[in-house]
Amino acid sequence: MAEGTPIQNYFDDFNSILIDLESTDVKMQDENKVILLVVSLSSSHKHFKEILLYSNNKILSFEDVKASLLSK
Repeated sequence: MAEGTPIQNYFDDFNSILIDLESTDVKMQDENKVILLVVSLSSSHKHFKEILLYSNNKILSFEDVKASLLSK
């Protein structure tokens, strides 16, 4: 994610990539989508990334993470 990109634009691009992958029969589990999303965020989301990756043992759904980012 490029620094300064609106998060909604980023989600649009991210979802387009997921749709392209699924159209080629690549199946992505929800937890893999979360990992890809979180690690691809820009450095301005550093604290959000650290909280999700290191402080929570609970597996979050892609929709939970997306909603959390959009609420910020």
